[in-house]
Amino acid sequence: MNKISKLLLLTLLSSNLFGQNTLVWEFATKGSVYSSPVTDERNLYIGSHDSCLYVLDKANGEMKWKFQTKGAIKSRPLLYQNAVIFNSTDGVIYAVNKKNAEVLWQFKTDGEQRKDMWDYFLSSPVFADGKIIVGSGDGNVYALDPKQGKLIWKFKTDGIVHATPLVHNNQVFIGSFDGFFYALNAENGQLIWNFKTIGDAYFPVGEMKWKFQTQVAVKSRPLLYQIAFIFNSTDGVIYAVNKKNAEVLWQFKTDGEQRKDMWDYFLSSPVFADGKIIVGSGDGNVYALDPKQGKLIWKFKTDGIVHATPLVHNNQVFIGSFDGFFYALNAENGQLIWKFKTIGDAYFPVGEVQKGAALYKNTVIFGTRDYNIYALNIETGRGMWNMKEKGSWIIATPLVVGDQIYFGTSDSHRFCGLSATDGTEISSFPLNMRVYGEAIQHKEDLYFGCFNGKLYKVEQTKGNIEEVFQTYGSKKNYHLVYDKNDEFLKGFELYGQDAEGAEKKILDLGSILSTPMIDNDIIYFGDSNGHIYALKL
Repeated sequence: MNKISKLLLLTLLSSNLFGQNTLVWEFATKGSVYSSPVTDERNLYIGSHDSCLYVLDKANGEMKWKFQTKGAIKSRPLLYQNAVIFNSTDGVIYAVNKKNAEVLWQFKTDGEQRKDMWDYFLSSPVFADGKIIVGSGDGNVYALDPKQGKLIWKFKTDGIVHATPLVHNNQVFIGSFDGFFYALNAENGQLIWNFKTIGDAYFPVGEMKWKFQTQVAVKSRPLLYQIAFIFNSTDGVIYAVNKKNAEVLWQFKTDGEQRKDMWDYFLSSPVFADGKIIVGSGDGNVYALDPKQGKLIWKFKTDGIVHATPLVHNNQVFIGSFDGFFYALNAENGQLIWKFKTIGDAYFPVGEVQKGAALYKNTVIFGTRDYNIYALNIETGRGMWNMKEKGSWIIATPLVVGDQIYFGTSDSHRFCGLSATDGTEISSFPLNMRVYGEAIQHKEDLYFGCFNGKLYKVEQTKGNIEEVFQTYGSKKNYHLVYDKNDEFLKGFELYGQDAEGAEKKILDLGSILSTPMIDNDIIYFGDSNGHIYALKL
C-alpha cells in the first residue's frame, strides 16, 4: 500500500443505505496533511508535506491549481483580498494570487527549523491592524505589509516561534519555544510584557513586566502606594520601587532580620495608614516610615521578632510580637497605649504572636502559638474571650464574615468558624495538614490554601467544603506523604527525629502558605515550589 495521505471532506448527513456518513469526495496529495484548510465561496485552500499549496473546488474536490515551494506547508493559509498567504518550511512566506497561483510577493525569513519530532506545525499568518503578523523558526515575530510583503517590524525571541499570533486591542500575543509568552505593540513590535512559563503549566493570562532582585527571600505581601511598590525582604531592607520600571525609589535598612524557627515562614507586610508606612521587623521593632522618601518617623521596640502584619484602626496600630505580647500603639508617634500578655502553654510558655489580627466591632482578634485565639477590647486591651485549640498553634489571621470568624489551624488540621461575639464554635471542617494563610470571601463562598498543596472552597450556604485545585507539586508528590485514605503514610513523622526532612517533603507538595486574592472571578495564589496560579472560579 502506498503512503499517499488523503484529504477527506465528509458530510454530516447519514447514509440511508448504510447508516454512515456519506463521502462527498476525496483528494490525494503526495504527503501528510497537517495544514488546516480555509475556504471562500467556491474553493478550499490547504497545504501538504509534499511542498504544495492546493486549491480545490469545494463542490467536487477537483484541483484548480497547486503551488510548489521548497518545503512542507504546515500552517493554515490566510486569505487577504486577492491573495492567499502562507508559511513554508523553506523559510519563505508566500503571497500568491488565489485565482491563478501567480506569485505576488515573497518574504525570506532567517530560516526555519524544527524543535523535535513533535514540533508538527508552523506559525499561521494573521491579518490585523493593516499588517500580516506571523512567527518563524528563526525566533522572530514578523509584521509585513500585506500588499508588497515588505518588513514593517520584527521582534526577536530566544526560541523557535511556531505559535500563531493572537491580536487584540493593538497588542500581539504570542508564545515562543524559549518558554516566554509575549505581548507586543502591534504598531511597532515593542515589548509590552513577557511572562515566563513554569514548565508544563498553562496560564491563559499572566505577565512579568519586570522583576526586582533582592539579596534574599521576599516573604511579605507587597503594598501599592501611588507609583511605588513597597515590600519587606529577609535582607533586612524595606524597598520602594517604581511599579512601572523597577527603579529604586528608596530603601530603609532595619537593624536586621532573623527567623525564629523553620515554621516562621512570613515577614511583616507593610501597610499604609494615616500618611505612614507601618511595618514590623525581625529586629523587634515596629517602624513608621514616610511613604515618599522612606525616612523614619518613629519606631517602637518589642522584645521579640515582629513578623505580624499591623492592623491600623482609629489612629491606633495593633500588632503582636514573638515576645508573647500584643500591642496597641499611637499611630502618630508610636507611643504605647496598652499591651496584652498571652497566657502561654506548657510547651510554648511565651505564647508568640506570629501573624496579623482582625477587627470585629470593638474587638481585635488574633491567634498565637500558645494554642489560643484571643479577642481583646480595642480601647482597654482587656480580654473579651479566648478559645483554646488543644495541641495546635493558630497562625492564620482570622477572616471576619458577619458575626463569625473563620481560620485554619496548624496541627489540629482543621478549618473552623467561631462566633466573633463570644468564641463559640459554629463549624469545623477536617483537613490533613496545616493552614497558615488567611481565608478570603468571594460571593457566598470562602477560599483558603493548605500545606498539602490544595485550594479549598467552603460553601457557607450549604455548610460543606470541597477541594477546587491541587498544585503541580501536590499531584506529583502527594503519594510520598499520604496514603489512599489521605492520611500520613505509615512511618511518616511530621515532628520526629528528622523534622526538617519531613517539612521539606511537605513543602515539596507545593504548599499554599499565602493568602489568595480574587479579581474578576479569577483567584491568584502562589505555592512553595515557586509556581503562581490563576484559576477561573
